[in-house]
Amino acid sequence: MRPKRFSPTIKGLVITMQNLRDRSGELGCPSRYKLPICDEQNYIFNVNEAIHSIPLKISYSLVFSESFSPEELICAIEKCIETADIFGAQFQVNDGRSYMEFLPYQKRDIAVIDFSSRDEYQMYCRVAMAEKINNRDKLYNIFIYSIAGSLYHIHLCFNHIVFDAISGLLLGDKIQNVLYNKNEEIVWHPYAAFLEKINHYYDSEKYLHDKEFWDMRFDEISHCQHLFPEVIDLNESATKTMILQTSKAFKTALLSYCSDHTISPHVAIVAVLARIISIKTGCKRFYFEIPIGNRSGNDEKNSLGTYEISPPFIFDFTTTDNIFDLIKSVKKQSVDYYKHKNYDWNTKIFSEPYEKKYGRYIPQFCFSYFCENRKPPVPYATYHYYHSDSDYLPMTLHIADFLDWQTMTFSYMYWSTCFTDDEIATIHKQVVAGLTELFSENRK
Repeated sequence: MRPKRFSPTIKGLVITMQNLRDRSGELGCPSRYKLPICDEQNYIFNVNEAIHSIPLKISYSLVFSESFSPEELICAIEKCIETADIFGAQFQVNDGRSYMEFLPYQKRDIAVIDFSSRDEYQMYCRVAMAEKINNRDKLYNIFIYSIAGSLYHIHLCFNHIVFDAISGLLLGDKIQNVLYNKNEEIVWHPYAAFLEKINHYYDSEKYLHDKEFWDMRFDEISHCQHLFPEVIDLNESATKTMILQTSKAFKTALLSYCSDHTISPHVAIVAVLARIISIKTGCKRFYFEIPIGNRSGNDEKNSLGTYEISPPFIFDFTTTDNIFDLIKSVKKQSVDYYKHKNYDWNTKIFSEPYEKKYGRYIPQFCFSYFCENRKPPVPYATYHYYHSDSDYLPMTLHIADFLDWQTMTFSYMYWSTCFTDDEIATIHKQVVAGLTELFSENRK
């Protein structure tokens, strides 16, 4: 058991954060109220501190199809962020432990920038993404922009320590709702309640049960091959990006296949991708890191913060390379990880005791599938996500899939020291071909 962590009850915290408002109308919270950060936040915090060239940020824009003035957009933004406790958060380190302090929201000026061209705007975004992250106070940046005198849009950039991809979608939808209905009340479930829940979890029987699961999983991971044995020591500045899109017919066939077999699209895609990577590298047993949302219940699905975790999925080709067996394995691992999602595996796997017992854990490959297959209540804007020009992994594949998009976007980030442009293009063609073959077999 871990040492007992003192903290107020979740119920009391929620009531305090949602109902305590000062006379000025701003969201209030107890003075200098703080909680230990969760383990995923701690991992991000440490990476930000140690590796300055790899900014862990969530950066995206809301590109509007209708005309709104900067004043209208700023008003909608402020209404949506002033009631979320994450926007009053600060980080501090005491006695080697990191805490999140929740303070009343302080209004900030939101800049309005007129760019002469799209290239100028994209250059500005690249420079902003490359800036070293300040873990203590400058946790987000929001600005209004236009390109060559066109419509005004919103750009948002967050330190990943306070924001995940789903948070970006939730905030964007709320902003659009306020633009449509200016009288709409905005209420967020406090992120502090999640931190409170996690701190209670560390003193529970569930924690001990999850520890047993992860101890077995650590042993399994230690027997995996490394796709790229020394990737952590390579020069991360060699990162390149290739963005490719699928056809409308491909997306339709994928969603139909997954619906027929009650699986998520990412399960089918990653199974095919893993087989391709196995053939290319000659590795028969390895792992990918695959983010999962980690939000439980309706309250957390209406909350801004860092919930996402990226556990390692194991792919074993030593006994079979049957694609259907692989799909079943990925699906089962997804269920297992969700059952044991709150355990601090990320902290443990990079610890000295782990390395002494199992050997060094080396991040290999990250696969993320960001899907939002529902129409936004007010479809004023489309979401454009931006990724850093540097990464600490030799290859990362981000897939964006929205209901109102006719295609799916595959964004490959890769080190030129590990992959050529032609190799990445070939891998993409093989993924599409492998999935198309899967659809064809389904119709037989």
